[in-house]
Amino acid sequence: MTLNIEKNFFKGLTIRSGLFTSDFRLCCPQVLNSNISSDKCHGPIDVISSCENLVGDVFKRFVIWIVGLVTIVGNGIVLAYRLVWNREIFRKPYGFFVTGLAFSDFLMGIYLMIISSVDIYYQDVYVLEETHWRNGMLCHISGFLSTLSSETSTFFICLITLDRYLSITYPFGEYRLSILSTRVLFTIAWLVGIVLAAIPLIISDWEIYSSNSLCLALPFSSNRFRGWEFSFVVYVGVNFILFILIALGQNAIFVNIYRRKESMPFLKNNRKRRLEDLSVAKKLAFVAMSDFLCWFPIGIIGYFSMKGHTFDSDVYAWFAVFVLPINSALNPIIYTIPALYVKCSTNLDRTIETSLRTM
Repeated sequence: MTLNIEKNFFKGLTIRSGLFTSDFRLCCPQVLNSNISSDKCHGPIDVISSCENLVGDVFKRFVIWIVGLVTIVGNGIVLAYRLVWNREIFRKPYGFFVTGLAFSDFLMGIYLMIISSVDIYYQDVYVLEETHWRNGMLCHISGFLSTLSSETSTFFICLITLDRYLSITYPFGEYRLSILSTRVLFTIAWLVGIVLAAIPLIISDWEIYSSNSLCLALPFSSNRFRGWEFSFVVYVGVNFILFILIALGQNAIFVNIYRRKESMPFLKNNRKRRLEDLSVAKKLAFVAMSDFLCWFPIGIIGYFSMKGHTFDSDVYAWFAVFVLPINSALNPIIYTIPALYVKCSTNLDRTIETSLRTM
């Protein structure tokens, strides 16, 4: 049951000794009356919010804005490039999956902008509006977007890994994802993501998205909100398994690149091929590292939280505002923007060369 806090909640009440509460809101100046001094009220500190703001820490608010803007701009560039100027890439599985990844990450940017905007809207009076916000439609939509984004993003990275593995392991096309199978996998990824994100909305008794002010389904609290088992299975179980599959796939790709180079001596003297292999290896290492830094700690903290272990409040806060969404900002940098930069540079060089010839 959520306590509905109103202004002057303790109106007419005088406390001379002390007020002890498990709800940080009850010690806020907006709630206490003139007969109760704030130094006599003893309550916990919320890991995210303050009495005045949805995101209590100024630096965390700044981080959310920066990550949100980078995520929207970066993935917006990727979507525009893929959908407008590079549509031929949809002839290959890689194009489908990278575009799906960009759109799912773009949703995370929208989620971050919603949180940032609501933080501004409720500035200075957040504690009086928290119940309305956490139980409102916009919070549930935000939670839906964050879960949909994080799950489909992981699915598409897994599918990209599968496609790269088949392309590098079987360079002559013995095994490939057909266009039909690509579209089926693309659709399944979105359907599964939508179902996982919608289940907490369908089961009205659950408190998954309303369990915290950021509307996240992360199972980081030792307090068992209704539906926490589902959050644990999805964010710890499913995502940890996908992380292992991605890590194994990236390792297999790296090993196959090395073996191919050793079994085909002429490749050692092919500078272009060496540079391509080095580029793939760097990208794989970056993908594996970013996934590891995101999902492995989330899995570990989620597991120990389920066991009743309590971490420092700042740990929960930084995972919520930075670690979870950071992959959505990094993915376009990993998968598309470098290639776009090279293509633009090449086209510019050709234009300059053509202009010089016609002078």
